Amino acid sequence: MVLGSVLGRLVGCTEPDGGHARPAHPPEVAADHAPAPATAPQVQVTAPQVDAAVFDRYPSLAFYPAVGPELVAALTRPDGPREILEALAVTLAPWRWPSASDWDRSGFIDLDADTPGFVTRTYGRSVSQPTGRHDLGCAGGFVEGVRMILAPRLGIEELEHCAAETIAIEGGPPRCDHEREFGRIALASVARALPKERLVDGTTLVELRADESTYAMLAKSDAMHLCTVSHRAALRGRHRYFHHMLVALGERDGLWVFDTTGVRGVAIENMDVDRFTRYCTKLLGSNREYGYVADTARLTCVAVRR
Repeated sequence: MVLGSVLGRLVGCTEPDGGHARPAHPPEVAADHAPAPATAPQVQVTAPQVDAAVFDRYPSLAFYPAVGPELVAALTRPDGPREILEALAVTLAPWRWPSASDWDRSGFIDLDADTPGFVTRTYGRSVSQPTGRHDLGCAGGFVEGVRMILAPRLGIEELEHCAAETIAIEGGPPRCDHEREFGRIALASVARALPKERLVDGTTLVELRADESTYAMLAKSDAMHLCTVSHRAALRGRHRYFHHMLVALGERDGLWVFDTTGVRGVAIENMDVDRFTRYCTKLLGSNREYGYVADTARLTCVAVRR
């Protein structure tokens, strides 16, 4: 599979950090986004009480800079996906990249690389990140969330794979165009990888507006959706790009969104309807390179049983 140079940009998605190019000055970010730490800690401590069976079940944990007690507890007791994703965010928070302008947007944990671990995914290849870096792009953070709650052995090449069966999925990409369709390709690949009984409506992907009705659907108690966010670009021929990935969890106290951005890192947040619509339309649409148009925001989602 030849993905070309675009994949190095697209697998990292685009977030409210000013685009893929690393600017010489700090990019514009929303005032309610907390700053990243000035330097990334280098201490690596693995919780001594972790049973080997946990690493066997969740193989990407072997490459985490630390596996803390919160995550071990969440993975070994009958917790729901929210508790697991909260623990995942806590576990990875101390090792955030230095800043949004110094962030590997194509970062993943690749289980199948020649040298497994934290990698930069570019030109369809995995290159090990420098020692001390543990960067996850928005797709890389999404993959870790999916691994922890649904598919522990999900592979990066599996996520990127696009073929006739991908295009045949209802609501999926009409073509194997990784530059514009990466989010839908990835969602279709995850849906195909999950057991049929975990899918509410089969592998069907549903397109939704970023509005109050979508919020109400996603926030319904016990709902779980894997989603990609898309916008039309004011630049680049006004094409639509499926550029960001997230997990949406409906809980008794509303909607929780798990995702990864250059500014917030791997994070989970309880969003009210105003925050959700602003986040999807404006914040995720803030990108110099593509010039996304806020009111063209859409979510494409697959519903998953807990």
